[in-house]
Amino acid sequence: MRFPSPERWFWPATCALLACMGLSMTRAALEESLTYDEGFHLVAGFSYWKTGDYRLNPEHPPLSKLLSAAPLLFTSAQMPHKPDSWRDADMTGLFRPFLFENRVSADQLLFLGRLPIIGVTLCLGLMIALWARRRFSAGAALLALALYATDANFLAHGHYVTTDVLASLGIFLAAVTWVGYLETGRGRDLLWASLALGVALASKFSALYLLGVHPLLYLLFRAKVGHRRVYTALAGSAVVLALAYGPETLRMFSKEGVEPLSKQIPTETRLGALAHQAAVSLHLPAHKFLLGFGMLAQHNAEGHNSYLLGKTSKQGDWRYFPVAFAVKTPSGTLLLLAFSLVAFPLRLAWPPWKVALLAYPAAYMALSIGSNLNIGLRHLLPLYPFLFVLTGAAMTNWKHRRHAVIAVAAVLTIHGVELARTAPHYLAFFNTFAGGAANGPRYLLDSNIDWGQDASRLKSWMERSKLDEVCLSYFGSASAEDYGIRHMPLLHAPTDADRARLDCIAAISVNNLYDLYMPAGTHAWARRLKPFSHIGHSIYLYDLRKDRSQPLLP
Repeated sequence: MRFPSPERWFWPATCALLACMGLSMTRAALEESLTYDEGFHLVAGFSYWKTGDYRLNPEHPPLSKLLSAAPLLFTSAQMPHKPDSWRDADMTGLFRPFLFENRVSADQLLFLGRLPIIGVTLCLGLMIALWARRRFSAGAALLALALYATDANFLAHGHYVTTDVLASLGIFLAAVTWVGYLETGRGRDLLWASLALGVALASKFSALYLLGVHPLLYLLFRAKVGHRRVYTALAGSAVVLALAYGPETLRMFSKEGVEPLSKQIPTETRLGALAHQAAVSLHLPAHKFLLGFGMLAQHNAEGHNSYLLGKTSKQGDWRYFPVAFAVKTPSGTLLLLAFSLVAFPLRLAWPPWKVALLAYPAAYMALSIGSNLNIGLRHLLPLYPFLFVLTGAAMTNWKHRRHAVIAVAAVLTIHGVELARTAPHYLAFFNTFAGGAANGPRYLLDSNIDWGQDASRLKSWMERSKLDEVCLSYFGSASAEDYGIRHMPLLHAPTDADRARLDCIAAISVNNLYDLYMPAGTHAWARRLKPFSHIGHSIYLYDLRKDRSQPLLP
């Protein structure tokens, strides 16, 4: 027996869920300080609009940066006059004066930049609901949307000036429109699929994996669509990419032209040498899309500092993303997904939509496992929309209706309790199976817990506690001075004797506490102490005062 489809409640419930999600993200966006990558993305996007020059941050496609920077065009903000930094594409030398020395306050610039990403996050939720409703039922759609709208990972990254949520929207949209074309074979559906693929590619380079999964599904179901017009999918995507890069694309047709890509590809690594040879053989121009992808490939080959299960490494570990998925996915979602994977494949028929719901996330996870860039669950966000829809469809089509109702109600209760315990510190979320946010550093660091988001909250806590100064070791692209935090740097007390003379409250970012980007042992002394409290789970507080008679706020 099927669930009765709650059509009459679809739009009120959808609006309510998205409204609550939007309000939660807006509150967090107002409270949280600049996270590590946001300044780079924001100044890059603003420079694209103002100068038409895409030299800043080419290792990410421009669409999300253009969206985030668009509201700033209606303010009096200006690009900083830093000729040397501009010449060298030095984002560190540009983003701080852009945010903290501009005519508009840093808080206003950052909040305006975050608003479009909040809008993108809500659009993804609406897309999940509409597609699940059309494909399955209103009940499946509402369950999928409920899991999405209350997912701490999307609530966290859904209000940051980064590429992850827009990439999730682009990849999901590209997948479902491609499935729609495979089912109908209509030229109109192919056009939509082509444009959606372009949006995905203009959002994040990881979307290039679609160029592998799309043809695979086409080979499986081409009897329905034939061979007509399939290659136009790439043409439409190329148009979207060309528009996203705008002036950068136009320069390819100018008299000056663009220098060959081969001149800008480093050849120190094997991958770089292969890319250089390909660029020479194919006579590729140094378009920023190609250059950015080359930079990303080089970064992946070199590796990146990462932390997993208590160990730091610069090379990727195949366990990283499975562990991240296991400890950062809400417990309720994991339980429902387990039920769904048992029930979902039992039927023998495998139409395109069923293959897509499994193939796209499975391929994305496989790609992620092979990556050397193990820096956060945020890189897995594009697989979640598929899993939410799969879960909604499977749970609302259980034959044992009463059991399904009980299971969904119980699991959503667990889901809600977990979220309430974490809010509004969504970035540091870890599920109940992992022991919650307090146990997070046992498993992961970096953008899974600490991305510099709690500097403003530390300043507020100091004011409430009537503390004029702290001893500080802060992780962030901005500085403590940018947030008015008076402090003595802890790293200026390197010896045990010096630390014994400290008479202060110490505030240490979790990434620094575990020496993620510092020499091993730098903060070993602090790890032997017990913090008396924390700020948003990302900054630990230690009482090193000689006189502890003055009470402190928890």
